[in-house]
Amino acid sequence: MPISSSGHLALVPWLFGWEDPGLAFDVALIGHAGRGAGRLWKDWIRLISAGLFGRGEEVDRRLFWGW
Repeated sequence: MPISSSGHLALVPWLFGWEDPGLAFDVALIGHAGRGAGRLWKDWIRLISAGLFGRGEEVDRRLFWGW
């Protein structure tokens, strides 16, 4: 089982029998995910603390759990 940060990029296509999309796809995917996490980190913290620990507003708890 891959233990690296990009291990899922090799494991998921193997599990589903997909062709390897190539390095350009991997770089683009990691870049977009990193940028999104970097810009939205305060929102993620707010949603996680509301959903898991009951802190914050009801709307955040509902959004976390998908209600």
